[in-house]
Amino acid sequence: MSDVLVVGAGPAGLSAALTLGRVRRQVLLVDDGSPRNRPSPALHNFLTREGASPSEFLETARRELARYDSVEVVDGNVADIAEEEEEGRRFDVALDSGRRESLTKILLACGIEDELPVIDGLAPLWGTSVLHCPYCHGWEHRDRPLAVIGADARTVAQALHLAALSSETVVCTNGSPPFDDEAMSRLDAAGIGVRTEGIRTLRANEQGLQGIEFEDGTVAEAVAAFVGPSARPKNSLARLLGCALLDDGTVHVNQLGGTTVAGVFAAGDLARNPDVPFRGQMILAAASGVLAAMAIEEELLTGVTLTSSESTSSRTWRRRRGRNG
Repeated sequence: MSDVLVVGAGPAGLSAALTLGRVRRQVLLVDDGSPRNRPSPALHNFLTREGASPSEFLETARRELARYDSVEVVDGNVADIAEEEEEGRRFDVALDSGRRESLTKILLACGIEDELPVIDGLAPLWGTSVLHCPYCHGWEHRDRPLAVIGADARTVAQALHLAALSSETVVCTNGSPPFDDEAMSRLDAAGIGVRTEGIRTLRANEQGLQGIEFEDGTVAEAVAAFVGPSARPKNSLARLLGCALLDDGTVHVNQLGGTTVAGVFAAGDLARNPDVPFRGQMILAAASGVLAAMAIEEELLTGVTLTSSESTSSRTWRRRRGRNG
């Protein structure tokens, strides 16, 4: 019999499983094998793992977890969750394999999926030379021509970060009008050009991105393009469990990772505290997994609920069906 179900074996879920496993909590870790960063050749800004491939990171983590007989890793999906809210309440969980388990706590660490801008030639370059994070990928393209594609405040922020790494940074709004006067002044002061023409395609060869071709036939040289993709949280289990969601679809959590449903926690990119800005980096996801795991252990030890004060306590036996998302 397991104590905790962890859904999602990314950095958040793996770190949580390690933390709980090391204090001999019985952990069932279920993963569907679709990590967000699978197109990327390397991860960055993670001490001791700098430059490792995402697959190498996951293989190493699973190998380390295999040392603990308190942690079981299962490839698959959660198909069914039944929540009993009575004294000594537990969650009855069914996997798509037909296996059933009764657990005391649930940690959702399913992550998010990126929805890319619809621009010809962009999707095949995603994760290699079309990127999302200056902190994670800017250094590798320093002192070379860079583009930022977008027309919102996030675009301006990305461009200003990249200007410290390359004096050849250009913003491409893809047909949207220029930014307001304040934003344009900041971009101009940083030496960042702005192109408002529509984008025809992203030119590339076997080495990656070569330039941004506009509808008028002109080309802006660029070896990497940064975008701010929309994100679709894998929140179907959170919805089924009745967890409150924020406007962007992420799961509302308190500073300990507690959701608005007693006994259910969330961590990683799926979870967000509205008082804390979202920062989608692996090392932060891992840290949030550790924090949530420690809160779960505290609840198991003391019986004191650390989930949100909005948690409900009056429902009886609700059956939930869904997948790891």
